[in-house]
Amino acid sequence: MEEHLTFTNGKGERLAGVLHRPAGKAGGGVLLCHGMESSKESLKLVHLSETLSRAGYAVLRFDFTGAGASTGDFESITCTRQVDDLAAAHGLLKDRGVGWVALVGSSMGGTTALMYAGAADGVAALVTLAAPFDPRELIERDYTPEACTRWRARGFIEFDGRRLNASFLEEALTIDVAAAVARITCPALVIHGDADATVPVAHAHALHAALSVEKELCILPGADHRFTGLEGRDEALRRTEAWVLRHLGGPREVNRRGVLCLVLLALAGCQGEGDTTPQGAAEAFLDSHYVQIDLARAREFTAGLARSKIDEELRLTSGQAIDMSTRKPRIYYKLLQQRESGGRTAFVYELTIRPDGGGEFTRKLMIRVRREDEGWRVSNYMEY
Repeated sequence: MEEHLTFTNGKGERLAGVLHRPAGKAGGGVLLCHGMESSKESLKLVHLSETLSRAGYAVLRFDFTGAGASTGDFESITCTRQVDDLAAAHGLLKDRGVGWVALVGSSMGGTTALMYAGAADGVAALVTLAAPFDPRELIERDYTPEACTRWRARGFIEFDGRRLNASFLEEALTIDVAAAVARITCPALVIHGDADATVPVAHAHALHAALSVEKELCILPGADHRFTGLEGRDEALRRTEAWVLRHLGGPREVNRRGVLCLVLLALAGCQGEGDTTPQGAAEAFLDSHYVQIDLARAREFTAGLARSKIDEELRLTSGQAIDMSTRKPRIYYKLLQQRESGGRTAFVYELTIRPDGGGEFTRKLMIRVRREDEGWRVSNYMEY
């Protein structure tokens, strides 16, 4: 259900938004932040709004000041101004009774999300797509010192046919994104294309390295800044949705596998619960076995040797209460490698294991997946 609405930022400027409401009570909220020359009507944001609201979340896509249907002028755009807009959008969801939220930001909207997440409460997950981590580097790449001097003296430049004030330049040269990133406490997914000519992929690597929380880096081969290629865009959307589902509380805890399948149905063209992608099957198994510690559920995603291993684990643990309530270690994971051969796919994940008493250690997990009559299934898995 869509609700077109307006709200005001801290300066009283009117912002336009579309709130996608789930059929029942929202289990959390998602705030979508568009890029510098985009708007809330971005196809990526519309798709995310529709899919995540069907999964049970209240999703708000909105126009920053000076963009789309919001008031204000484009020429005065700064990241600081957009952080104020994002705070107002978050306040709107809070007023609607929504608790924890996930932030998803594209390009400059991603930098805005990073700055806000480093200072705000109530943020449960963060996803950036092609976000600048070092705005100063981009300015120094595109503008000579002499050009910057002329920009300051004139007060503005012509940027794609529109004025862009010198306040944008001054902020880009001084904003400390790294300091904000150091304060982020929620899990963060960094998505970037390796063919991005606007914001080089090095920004994604630097951002990922600076994060000190549970994190994952997703570099998409051949993807440009706007993810215009269908394959890269679909993968970026799929990874974004999976990250939100994994880390934002709410309806997914009631029927997590069913919600995850809904996402896979929308993005991978599935015809049934088992007919997922190879990576979807691998991560459904990983979530069930290692994160949720539900061996019976994990068994449903297996075949062959993997199923024999699960059956042996079930036999050895029969009668024991082994689940999340027994205070087992918290486990996070990220994909390191993917290899395909002869109709089979092998994934290598890094598991970060955090025991209840403190500290952490890592292990590698290899998962092999093959196609069965009922869909993709895990055929073997091995820790090392």
